[in-house]
This record gives sequence, structure tokens and C-alpha cells, in this order.
Amino acid sequence: QSIIATEKAKVAEGKTPYYLNRTKVNKKLKEREMAELKGTRRLNKRKQKKAEKREQVDRRNMPKRGA
Repeated sequence: QSIIATEKAKVAEGKTPYYLNRTKVNKKLKEREMAELKGTRRLNKRKQKKAEKREQVDRRNMPKRGA
């Protein structure tokens, strides 16, 4: 269930005024977006590190010059 749906339900029940609610929803959505971004950024960093390690391994297995 999405954040928007739960907050809309609260408004329908009359628990929170609409204008106040909208800012809260936007804030929550933004927080979730940032969390997702952070996650992908972390993932990309991990992938990058793995790629670098792979390159290092390749370099180690290269034939020596003048052999």
C-alpha cells in the first residue's frame, strides 16, 4: 500500500486537514526517493569496485613482457 493511499484515507476520515497532509505526503515521497537513490548509488559503487577488482585480476594473469 502506497504512502499516498494511506494519507488520502486519513483525510477521508477527517483526521488531518488536506493542505497539511499534502506537505507530509510530499516529504515522505521525497524521503523514499532519496532512499532509493542512495540504494542504487551504493549498488553502483559496489559494481564499480567489483569491476576494478576484476581488472586487477586480469592484470595479474597477463603474460610477462619478454617471456
